[in-house]
Amino acid sequence: MSKHRTWKKETQEKSLNRVFDYIGPYGIIPNGLNYNYLDSYLKYDFNQGYAIDDFCKKYEQVATYDCHHNIPQHICYDIGIKQWDNEYQPNFSIYPITGYGSLLCGLGEDFTFHLNQSFFDFMSNMAKNAVRNKNLYILLDYSSEGDIRERVFEIIHQELEKINLPPSKLIFVCSAVNTDEIYESWLKENPQKEKIKTAVYPWAVYSKARELHDRLEGGQHYFKGRLSHYSPTEDIDFDSKRKHKFLYLNRRLKPHRVILLSLLEKDGLLKDNLVSYDVKMLYTHDAGHPFQVDLQQQQYTSDKNELKDILKGYHSLKKRKKQTVDYDDVESVWGFGHESKDDYQNTYFSIVSETLFYEWATYISEKTFKPFAHCHPFVMVCRPGTLKYLRDIGFKTFSDFWDESYDEEKDDAKRMIKIYNLVKELTNKSDDEWVELYKKIKPILLYNREKLLEFASNTDLLADNYLKKLKELANGDYQKNYSLL
Repeated sequence: MSKHRTWKKETQEKSLNRVFDYIGPYGIIPNGLNYNYLDSYLKYDFNQGYAIDDFCKKYEQVATYDCHHNIPQHICYDIGIKQWDNEYQPNFSIYPITGYGSLLCGLGEDFTFHLNQSFFDFMSNMAKNAVRNKNLYILLDYSSEGDIRERVFEIIHQELEKINLPPSKLIFVCSAVNTDEIYESWLKENPQKEKIKTAVYPWAVYSKARELHDRLEGGQHYFKGRLSHYSPTEDIDFDSKRKHKFLYLNRRLKPHRVILLSLLEKDGLLKDNLVSYDVKMLYTHDAGHPFQVDLQQQQYTSDKNELKDILKGYHSLKKRKKQTVDYDDVESVWGFGHESKDDYQNTYFSIVSETLFYEWATYISEKTFKPFAHCHPFVMVCRPGTLKYLRDIGFKTFSDFWDESYDEEKDDAKRMIKIYNLVKELTNKSDDEWVELYKKIKPILLYNREKLLEFASNTDLLADNYLKKLKELANGDYQKNYSLL
């Protein structure tokens, strides 16, 4: 065996070997790409960033892209399917398909361009044969998102059966920490002879840690041309009174955000705090009327007094239209590159409104880790089990200082009211009470920031763990609550 081939084999054994059908002028072309809609890609020679921006001007979203699975890029070893097949070594390799935005788009339930065709319809025959007969696994990577439901697993099994691929050769990775619970729920009604394999990977903890680490070290960690700003730990003032009680940042106004905003608006608690929202950013373009209909049809609560309070606050929100903190254009603000240290230094606590609340999945995005990065206490507006998972991966929460039982409440309406009541309780504390409380919670705030930074400083270990656990999952049986972190 030549030195070159020996080096390549050793490299493959230590790398995440990623196999692609096509290689373009700027590198790999994402697997599962619908080749009936390549105008934007051809226009920019398959440069992913430009192509996606152009594509999304015509359609709501692309179906697939490449994000290196939100792990350190150096661990990835990319190769075309033809070369991989010719130089085949019995090393574990993946055929990645990475969902972008709504996974149902790539699974064929999109209402614009991907209708009735899934990622799997655009796999090459060579790739399908390699999945059937060689050490190649489909990695359906949805780790950048977490909005899944039972229908996702139904379609995956249907599509695999249609093209005669064994379910055990597909690994589904998602950021929803209850991914396997949703899958198991579907399996109860739809037993399968062979299961796919599922794993959880909370991408946001590494990505937000990386941004924090780079900025504290003076690095230029740009996102969409902007830089976040964080205070060095020694510059954070934990002892003084602050101008406002809470920070509550909102971009897209999904129902749970509208409801909590409405309740707080009804109590007059928004104007004197740092709050951002824009009624133009309702979760769909025509959401205003349907939201009221859903509310009146008791979609979110059956308590008539609560309904009255929500509607009163909602009508007031619509009249005021908009409230901003540091960016007037709320739609232009993203979870990275837009952090302002002053927003946190001028408030006592954060209200963190996660992406999902009424849905199936417990998804933890970068929003959750913003207060960790700024040494800020927080109240989550989230699915049940979110705080528990944060503690499971090493962070600390505040159950010794206020009621966090909302994290155990599975009834959505009751959980919302528990969160609302807690926010009111914390807002009603005096400045003196908050100064005293900070003396007690400061160790937790410092610990959480350092814990977050550990994910950035141990990138090699994180990458090695990801690869090791992915291989173990592929070569073993289906496992519940399997994490790649």
